[in-house]
Amino acid sequence: MDKFSQWVRDRHNYARGWKAMTGGKVLGYFCCYLPEEIAYAAGVLPVRVIPGDEPQDLSNLYIMSFFCPYCRNCLGEGLKGSYDYADGVALGHTCVQIDQTFESWRAALSPSFDYYLPVPGSPDESGELKPFFAAELGDFQRAIEQWTWRAVSNDDLQRAIDVYNRHRKLLHRLYDLRRNDPPPLSGARTFEIVLSSMLVDKAEHNMWLGELLDSLSTSAKRQRPGPRVMIIGGENHSPELLRLIEEQGANIVIDDLCMGSRYFWNEVATPSPLMGEGGGVSRETLLSSIAARYLDKPGCPVKDVSNFSGRPRHKHLMELVREWKVQGIFIVYQKFCHPQELDLPSLNKLFQENGLPTCVLELDTTLTIGQIKTRAQAFLEMLS
Repeated sequence: MDKFSQWVRDRHNYARGWKAMTGGKVLGYFCCYLPEEIAYAAGVLPVRVIPGDEPQDLSNLYIMSFFCPYCRNCLGEGLKGSYDYADGVALGHTCVQIDQTFESWRAALSPSFDYYLPVPGSPDESGELKPFFAAELGDFQRAIEQWTWRAVSNDDLQRAIDVYNRHRKLLHRLYDLRRNDPPPLSGARTFEIVLSSMLVDKAEHNMWLGELLDSLSTSAKRQRPGPRVMIIGGENHSPELLRLIEEQGANIVIDDLCMGSRYFWNEVATPSPLMGEGGGVSRETLLSSIAARYLDKPGCPVKDVSNFSGRPRHKHLMELVREWKVQGIFIVYQKFCHPQELDLPSLNKLFQENGLPTCVLELDTTLTIGQIKTRAQAFLEMLS
């Protein structure tokens, strides 16, 4: 476990070391709707931009004060020079606040490469959005090729898909172990593993994660018994938040977080070689498979805005509740995060109708440790 914690702590040193060792380029990205496979296929290291934990005022010149602290501090980290090793930045369209963070970053820092990828803002219920998004991915690939001076072959793209799919399979194995009562690994540790995977080379992460899973599968050690809870929310980069909740006696057995299960939940469908010309798989087929994966993955409130009564997001959440035997829900969101705030009434209604107690926590740049502990204790006592 120390390796994953070290990667999170020393993420900037890792990226600098990788860059010095490989001579490759580093691409900073802001949201899990950017298809990393395309950049990875060109030998680029995708690194997720995450904020620091200290208040800052550098971003005040570029971004409005009523934007969420997560966005403001991501930009602040760039302005401080924390990501000076990032050769470029890219964003798959998401909320207005992250969009503005990206725009301000490239205006203030003038990276050698920047790319804004249009991502459809609703579930592909008609099937018409996938061809559009696949065409956009083709443009993204050509931009990456021009930036890196490297042509991405179909084999390169397939290898990148294989590495990322293996990573998703391994993380599913990790989450499946948490079905046990009590689970063998805490929710905070699990979250740290997922977060670290966004900061390092996926192939290296796969190797270490495979070894960890082998040891966990044979270990008799378990977490202490406690209420089985789920944590739901948007942008949260702090394992400490989950640790604080679990220190009050909970077992966080499953999550629906941007930096948790939503990051890896579904895979890119592997196309049959017979579908392409000459027995191979065409570039269009590969890009269509990637496009389908990102449009069909569990949506956040920004993307899943279809009719409330049959929202795919709600169905997915209730499946997680049933399969991981959840007894209570923590809903966390960043202060001033309008999509998450607008999502709260429908979530509360959903869980109330299904007899699931909820506890809502608002997050700021610095964790309000005393308040979180007090509210978590009261909620868990109620569950008990």
